[in-house]
Amino acid sequence: MSNLDFFVIGAQKAGTTWLYNRFLEVEGFCLPRVKEVHYFDQVSHHSPYADTSYFNNSLKVQVFKRPLRVLSKLKPIAFNLLQGNFWEAQYHWLWNFRQPSDDWYASYMKHHKLKGLTGDLTPRHAILAEEDVLRMHKVAPKAKLIYCLRDPIEQTWSHWRMSVKVNKLDISTAQNVEQLEAFIKPKPVLQHVKYLENSRKFEKVFQTKVEHFFYDDLKTDPKSYFKKILSFIEPHKSWDLSRVNFNAQNLKGQELEMTPEILDLLKDKLHDLMLEMSQEGSGYFTQWYQKYWSDTKEKSLSTGSSRKEAFK
Repeated sequence: MSNLDFFVIGAQKAGTTWLYNRFLEVEGFCLPRVKEVHYFDQVSHHSPYADTSYFNNSLKVQVFKRPLRVLSKLKPIAFNLLQGNFWEAQYHWLWNFRQPSDDWYASYMKHHKLKGLTGDLTPRHAILAEEDVLRMHKVAPKAKLIYCLRDPIEQTWSHWRMSVKVNKLDISTAQNVEQLEAFIKPKPVLQHVKYLENSRKFEKVFQTKVEHFFYDDLKTDPKSYFKKILSFIEPHKSWDLSRVNFNAQNLKGQELEMTPEILDLLKDKLHDLMLEMSQEGSGYFTQWYQKYWSDTKEKSLSTGSSRKEAFK
C-alpha cells in the first residue's frame, strides 16, 4: 500500500483551503487534521521556511524538556486505548510525538490511508528545491500531483494581503507600494507564481505530468472544478457528492481594492514571467497575459494545447 495518493503542491491563495474542506465532505477520503502538514519545507536544508523544531517532538525529547506537556499529550492516547479506538490512539501518538524524519512522515500519512484516500495539501511544496522533491518522491513515488493555479498578479496581491493580516498590520499597509515592493523582493515570493518552472521540477523527478487546475474555473463552476479533480485522483470511481457544499464562501480573502499604483508595480515585476508562460502555454496563461497587456505588440502567444507536454 502506498503512503498517500496525491500531493496538492500549490499555489498559495489559489483555493487550496476550499479544496481541502470539500475533500472532508466526501466519504472515502481521510485527510490529515491540519490542512498543511508542512513537513518537507520545514525539514529542508534549502527552504527559507525550514524549522525542524516543529517536528522535533519525539517522546524522548519531550520527557526531558517538557515533562508536564507529555502527560497532557498522553491523555488522548490512553483514553482512546481504553475505548478500543486504536486508530485514533495511533493518530495521537504519531502527531503528538512527531519527528523530523521521512519514516515518520510516511507512517503518519499511511495511517490516514488505512481509512481512505489521503493526500498532503501544502502549497509551499511547489517552491521546494529538487533535492526536497526527490524526498517527496521517495516517500510516495506513485502519488498524483495537483497544482492549483491563479492569475499571478491576483495571487501575489492576495498573498501580500494575507501577510498583512497574519502579521497584524493595519490594513492600509497593504496599499503601500514601497512595502509591497519590499515584500516581493525576496526570491521565494515570486517563485510561487513560476508555475511552469515549478511544474517541470516535479515532472522531472516523478516522471509524470503535473495536472493544473485553475482558480478561474473554481470561481465560475466549483462543482465541475471539484469533479475534475476527483476524476484525476480516481478516474473510474463514482462519488457521492450530496454532502458537498459547493457554495462555501471560504474562497474570499481580505477585501481591499488594488490601487492603480499597486497594479503598475505588479505588472512591472511580473510582465516577463507572464509573457514567458503565455508563450510556452496557452489557455489561462494566455488569457492572464492578455488581460493586462492586450494592447501591446508583445502578445505573440501560442495556441493549441494548454502547455507543452513533457510527458505524453
